Amino acid sequence: MKNNLQKLISMRLILLIGLMGILISSCTTSIVKKQQLCESQYPGFEQMVKCTKESYLTDNNSGLDDPRVKLYFLKGDQLVEKLKNKEITELDARTEWQSLYVQLQDRASAESAAATANYNASRIRQTYCVPVGTTTQCTTY
Repeated sequence: MKNNLQKLISMRLILLIGLMGILISSCTTSIVKKQQLCESQYPGFEQMVKCTKESYLTDNNSGLDDPRVKLYFLKGDQLVEKLKNKEITELDARTEWQSLYVQLQDRASAESAAATANYNASRIRQTYCVPVGTTTQCTTY
């Protein structure tokens, strides 16, 4: 009974970790697609940021609940302000916004990998042995 409970808990943790990875990657993928579409529609940075943000918020009921997404769009708004005040160029704004996206994506990937590694290192392993002829063959899970 205890082994079945441990297996069930282990399976749920693996599923949860997998879902976190999928959610993170689907979130970033949807932003990339939306940003690419908006870049093709609007040549100006300000319009592109506005289009990307509105498109994302329209398709995502959770809005800006994810702190990474919130930071990404806040940075976009900040860069628009800097551009309006002529503190940076259009190219600088695009480059800085894309750089932030890459940093956030890398951090999310690293966190997901660390969570998986932490789970794998801390989970209870079980070894099953079966007699095979004159020897015993064991497998650890």
